[in-house]
Amino acid sequence: MAKKVEQTSPLIEQISPMVIEFKPKKIVWGDRVARTYVITQYPNQVSAAWLSRVANMEGVTVSIQIDPTDPFELVREIRRSSGELSSRLMEVKNPFEQQRTEDQLKDVQQLLKEIDRDQQSVVNLTTLLLVGAENDESLEARCRRVEAELAAGGLRARTPILRQEDCLKGLTPWEMVPKNITAIGQRNMTAKTAAASYPFVFSGLNDGKGILLGTDTAGGIVLTDFWVRQSDRTNSNVTVIGKPGVGKSTLVKKILANEWAQGSKVIVIDPENEYGDLCKNLGGQYIDAAGDPKGRINPLQVRAVPADDDEESDPLFETEVDNGKAKRGPLAQHFQVLRSFFRMYLKDMTVLEEVLLERALEVLYKSKGITWTTEPTSLSNEEWPTLEDLYELILEASKTNTENGPSSDESEKEWKTLAMRLRSSAIGADSFLWNGATTIKAESDFIVLNINKLLEADERTMRAQFYNILGWVWDEVSRDKDERVFIAVDETYLLADPDHPQPLQFLRNTSKRIRKREGGLMSIFHNLVDMLDPSVQRYGQALIDNPVYKFIMGQGDKDIEALQKLMSLSEREVQTLADGRRGEALFVAGSKRLHLKIDVTQEELELFGAGGGR
Repeated sequence: MAKKVEQTSPLIEQISPMVIEFKPKKIVWGDRVARTYVITQYPNQVSAAWLSRVANMEGVTVSIQIDPTDPFELVREIRRSSGELSSRLMEVKNPFEQQRTEDQLKDVQQLLKEIDRDQQSVVNLTTLLLVGAENDESLEARCRRVEAELAAGGLRARTPILRQEDCLKGLTPWEMVPKNITAIGQRNMTAKTAAASYPFVFSGLNDGKGILLGTDTAGGIVLTDFWVRQSDRTNSNVTVIGKPGVGKSTLVKKILANEWAQGSKVIVIDPENEYGDLCKNLGGQYIDAAGDPKGRINPLQVRAVPADDDEESDPLFETEVDNGKAKRGPLAQHFQVLRSFFRMYLKDMTVLEEVLLERALEVLYKSKGITWTTEPTSLSNEEWPTLEDLYELILEASKTNTENGPSSDESEKEWKTLAMRLRSSAIGADSFLWNGATTIKAESDFIVLNINKLLEADERTMRAQFYNILGWVWDEVSRDKDERVFIAVDETYLLADPDHPQPLQFLRNTSKRIRKREGGLMSIFHNLVDMLDPSVQRYGQALIDNPVYKFIMGQGDKDIEALQKLMSLSEREVQTLADGRRGEALFVAGSKRLHLKIDVTQEELELFGAGGGR
């Protein structure tokens, strides 16, 4: 009869411990090797977290056993040692030995003072290390680094030969350190000194909730809550800077997807058609804001505008009176927006053209029953005037000698010129962007405004529409001050126009004001120097300085030089940016700086899609 062979289940094979072989000075642990150490000597003076540098090294595990001791017995022993050292000090002639003995005596006397007078508790400390690696060569190299780090901190360790098993037992959480190991490395010290060892220190950032961005170089997790408010973290604004190919788009998508998943409303301005896949996969709203009839924003519709802290009073528009003090109405504020809009679109307007345009706008709004004090929410989208209405009014004014028409041949020419310059926006090629009632609607908590087609337009049209879109986005932020809204503006450098910095100014003002509306602004661009050009630096630098959170990825030499002046980078930080490794960044969160290694799962990559690369 054949003998029955018992089959081992796959589960048992998975959970069964691997074979461990103990050799005189190392442990063979399956396909890995390790070595244990016992710390036998400690420095006379220690700093805070004096074990942390070794404990946080790659492949190192630390175990500390603290045992209470009888202080009276220890005091008696210390006094005996003090007497011996005092006697030796009088006998020693060698200056070096004399200084060494004198230092030891001072340390003993200080310890006696802490125990006797300050009532410090005394403990016996045993510290064990386990250094692991993939092979013998890596183990030897890692052990040399550990020994060098220990020596630099004034510590010394030894490998317990033929006692690797006992030492490993002491490293486990379920067994005390065997006596033959404590006999090698147990040392007494005050509880205060033992507590100061505090080896479990990471330079990571752990807010307890938020987005798990990755790890730092020491292995500490970087779990960031962009909505935390602390003394050095006063807003939720983010700046992402990096040259192409370093993983900037992946990082941005990771943040946006996680912010949406955690309850924030997300609005993305997408010039490069990078966020379509992500928007679709999240069930968001994808809007073509570069000419689609469903994505139109009427520039003449009054919207909320973020105030400028530096903005001076303008008596012309202070028409409302509240308690004896004049203040601006919604329409007067919107006239400021329209000035910027038309200066960008109708480049090189003359002073007379600007005056005539404002006269025409006043008449147009008045003809629709809209005054300086009209509340914008009281009107529907269809009740606002359009650019075609404005064009026809100006065209009519150029033909008639009315109150708003020409009073001379020269002004008649100006009216006609102004009408011709407005024609494209009203009934020509650009009318698809602006002419007509606003049709764009926010119907999702994840909205992508695609303006890729604008990159094919001339710069004045592109910047004017970019500015128009920013106004609509701010209006969405202002609707509910308690709703968390996260705005992402990609390719921000497109707004850096020395001749017309208004869009960049608008974004600067938004970055200052958005925190009061429970929002955050993310600015994304390639090169720092674009934002620090002297002609736009007043607004561009604010988008770098104001955000509490900065992700600075691989940079060119000129950008690193500019950053060095702004942030006083360390040599290591400069090297991080110069190396430009994909998926790594210098992460600034308030006063904290980290070398961040961004972790992205395969599932996240599939969610993000292909836009912008991976």
